[in-house]
Amino acid sequence: MANMLDFKNPSTALTAWGTTNYIGVDMSQYKCCNTCNQILPLSSYNKRPGSLDGFRYACKSCESNRAKKWKKDNPEKFREYLSGRKVKANGNVIFSILPKDLKRLYNSCCVYCGSNENITQDHVIPISRGGHHSIGNLVPACLSCNSRKQKRFITEWLLVQKRGN
Repeated sequence: MANMLDFKNPSTALTAWGTTNYIGVDMSQYKCCNTCNQILPLSSYNKRPGSLDGFRYACKSCESNRAKKWKKDNPEKFREYLSGRKVKANGNVIFSILPKDLKRLYNSCCVYCGSNENITQDHVIPISRGGHHSIGNLVPACLSCNSRKQKRFITEWLLVQKRGN
């Protein structure tokens, strides 16, 4: 019976959706994944309240593979997505940043040391300390300077830099 549910062609396994198929299996607890075309139990799908059956169109495995591929293909967008989650967690507002502004930011040199290598976006007023994720609060910073600055204000960071030298 388990072999009958693994058909690549769902029409051979189902006679009518949501009813019993020709071998007596209650198909109301199964669904065909639109990506891999496997018939899987409903527990293999994430819920989606707005859909007709209450589940997403692709199984959890296919959704995971799609997300991993998107993260790999869009590293800057993924980084922006993660920073947006931090902003929302702190109760701050997210302002939309235009692609041309981001391009200008990433094509600039580090405001702290002047380097052009590994440019990242740095929040002048850190998000964790009440700053907004907006173009007015972003400056280009190399990965090294941004990592050393952490969640300090510029004045605090400059004092630490002077003490260290």
